[in-house]
Amino acid sequence: MRIDYKGESYEFDMADISVRQAIKIEKHLGCPIAEFGERIYPSDGKDPDMLAMQCLGWLILHGGQGVPIEDTDFSVRVLTSAIGDAVMAEQAAAKAAAESAAARPVPTVAADPSANGDAVMAGPLTVP
Repeated sequence: MRIDYKGESYEFDMADISVRQAIKIEKHLGCPIAEFGERIYPSDGKDPDMLAMQCLGWLILHGGQGVPIEDTDFSVRVLTSAIGDAVMAEQAAAKAAAESAAARPVPTVAADPSANGDAVMAGPLTVP
C-alpha cells in the first residue's frame, strides 16, 4: 500500500517483513513477532502499544533498515491518519475492481451437444 506522510510517499506491505526485521522487532518489543499486529491493532479496543507503533513507523519510514528502531520518531496522529487513508484507498480500489469485474459480460460457450440428448461423435461419420 502507498502511505503518504508529510509530503512523502512510502510503499509498505506488512507481508514483506524480512527475518532480520522480525528479529529486531521481537528484541525491541520483547515478544514474538506474531504479537506485533495485535499490539498495533488490539482486538479489545485499547489504544495501540507505542513500542509497536514505533516498529511500524520504522518499517514504513525507514524501510526497516539504516536507523535503529529506538531512534525512529514521527507524529503518531499524522502517521496513523496516513495509514488509515491508505487502507481506505486500497479498500475502495478493491471494491471498484470487483464492481468492474461484475459488470463485464460473461462470455458464453457453445453447449455440449450431449446436453440436448444428442450423441457426441468421437470422429468423422462415414457411411458405407
